[in-house]
Amino acid sequence: MLNTNTLIRKFAASGIGCLIITDPERNIVYQNGKPYVDQAHWTKWSTGTPAEMTEDQVVEWEIAEKDTGIYYRIHSAKITDEGKLWLVHHIYDISDFAKLSQDLSRYSRDWKNLSACQQEMISALSDDCRAILPIAVKYLKTDLAKLFIKRRDALETYTLKKNETCINATKSFSVHTDCHYKAGEIYPLPDTDGEFLCCAGGDTVSGETYAVLVKTGDNMLDNMQYPLYFNVFKLFIENTLLREKVTFESEHDHLTGLYNKGKYLEMLKNDFPFYDSIAIFNMDVNYLKRTNDTLGHEAGNRLLTKAADSLKAISNENIFPFRLGGDEFMLVASNVDEDRVQKIKSDWEKKLNELNTTDPEIECVIACGLVFGKKPYDLGDILGRADILMYQNKRAIKISRGEDPNSR
Repeated sequence: MLNTNTLIRKFAASGIGCLIITDPERNIVYQNGKPYVDQAHWTKWSTGTPAEMTEDQVVEWEIAEKDTGIYYRIHSAKITDEGKLWLVHHIYDISDFAKLSQDLSRYSRDWKNLSACQQEMISALSDDCRAILPIAVKYLKTDLAKLFIKRRDALETYTLKKNETCINATKSFSVHTDCHYKAGEIYPLPDTDGEFLCCAGGDTVSGETYAVLVKTGDNMLDNMQYPLYFNVFKLFIENTLLREKVTFESEHDHLTGLYNKGKYLEMLKNDFPFYDSIAIFNMDVNYLKRTNDTLGHEAGNRLLTKAADSLKAISNENIFPFRLGGDEFMLVASNVDEDRVQKIKSDWEKKLNELNTTDPEIECVIACGLVFGKKPYDLGDILGRADILMYQNKRAIKISRGEDPNSR
């Protein structure tokens, strides 16, 4: 006859409380308290019972089922009563504690990831705002990230796919183009499969509208974690766009949007001397003083912006347009051959003619002196010759029009 009271007193003496008692074959013969354990589960679980236990030795072990959320801690001991061997087990239900520990571990991991994300963004602040795309793909575990930036009437769209390093960039021009998205909301995007989560969106103090969106998917972060990243993304984009604007304004002419003289002097020192080849287009706008005196300074500004527009139309990553001041402009082409230089000049003349045809009220006439050089070249000599040729062209234009070549 099992004397449970005797066993309970003996086991309780070791500091262990409520019990399950089994025979050596793990059959339950007594159980009190909670959690209730049926025989089938105990047979499965108790295979983890420590095999070697001396009598009255208490051994600790655990039962863990992640699928069901069950976490039990067990204290087991061998006890002999009236010549029979019994296994006495105290089961602690630590499921809530285990879940709390898991949550704390997850929160710790989430904060660690967020901190790493913040560090990468701080490191990328010296880059442009497109640097947010690989960070978004990495930390939000998405297959596709998009960045929209609306500046005046132009919408810039940047796209990065997972496992790719090349960012696809497009620009569309329309006063009706919009990119207002709200952080935390899900949106379908035109010409794109799937739905997108907006991680950051809004208007900057400098006048741009922006949005960062990531494609939703099964492998993304738990949605409870998204807000941790929203503010980080927002601060990065707004700070980067503000820095870009300050940099842009420091390097560009306010009236025309071309690079200014400060940017020219910087590149004159750090870039122009080191190209494999260089072409200098030294330019001067004719009749600026006459236009200002007869039609007013607003008309003079229109003349200058038309000249600038003709240069913007042909500029790219290796063709740099400058306004050096007043009616003085310059175009610098880097690492191009002589045939390409002549094509650049032809394209520019064609564009200027188109602008004059579209807006004939204020004709824009530009004198140009062009000099091309291959490495090793004497930059000072090239600039000097381009200046001489520009003045010769300026006089020739006036003479061809039957004007005083010294008139302004």
